[in-house]
Amino acid sequence: MSSIGKKDLVDDFAVINGLNRATAEQYIDTLSTLIAEGLAERGKVHLKYLGTFERTEVKPKKIYNFHTRELNEVPAHGRIRFVPSDFLRRDIY
Repeated sequence: MSSIGKKDLVDDFAVINGLNRATAEQYIDTLSTLIAEGLAERGKVHLKYLGTFERTEVKPKKIYNFHTRELNEVPAHGRIRFVPSDFLRRDIY
């Protein structure tokens, strides 16, 4: 199973909607920007048939580095979690 990149997504979107590639790429970029801005401002973005993107905070933790045999601390950081909608989950599984 191979992954789909942005180029493939843009090409498919253009064909499905009868658009040229540049316009389709603008639409995909705009959607990505809106999701990123929504996460930055509100911490959560819900798209009805796709799912929910949620920004969460990860607490600092200590990990063991097997190469150096040292205990290192990973600082607190954010991560983005995606939970697929029931519609998407039903279509895929």
